[in-house]
Amino acid sequence: MKIHHIGYAVRDIEKSLVEFELIGFKKVGELYNDTERNVIIQLMKNDTWLIELVAPCNENSPIFSIIEKNNNTPYHFCFCTDSISQQIDKLRSNNYVIIEPAKPAMAFDGRLVAFLYHKYIGIIELLECKQ
Repeated sequence: MKIHHIGYAVRDIEKSLVEFELIGFKKVGELYNDTERNVIIQLMKNDTWLIELVAPCNENSPIFSIIEKNNNTPYHFCFCTDSISQQIDKLRSNNYVIIEPAKPAMAFDGRLVAFLYHKYIGIIELLECKQ
């Protein structure tokens, strides 16, 4: 699998956007308010590096506890896969636990994403990127 982006948890997306732009990142697409996942998302790019700024909508957001514990921080790698269901099966057979099953993501044009966890890696995201 190839890395698609790095997920970066931020407390205040507007203030973080300013700082990431200052160090050379540019916005990619629009700001997404993902009410289903309870997060606000902005993709940013610097050369070939793509990051996903992820801010909590409120204290019930899954990102909120990450920020409370670690402050602003990278927290997941996202990998492209041709078949998300096959990749999930493969990873589950290697002791990965599904945090969020595959479902469409508005920030990625409705393509399927899933989140998994492994105690030696942490959180990873799978994004279905059919060629």
